[in-house]
Amino acid sequence: MAAGPGRLGSQLRFVEASRDEAEQADRELQRYLRRIERLCDEN
Repeated sequence: MAAGPGRLGSQLRFVEASRDEAEQADRELQRYLRRIERLCDEN
């Protein structure tokens, strides 16, 4: 598959955006998990 630099650049931006979304989702998940652990400790 021959990919021109424009195509490669757009794929790279897509990968970077996906990684940013994954990192944000991971941070939110960790925050929810800590909240759940705190609630379990209180009860």
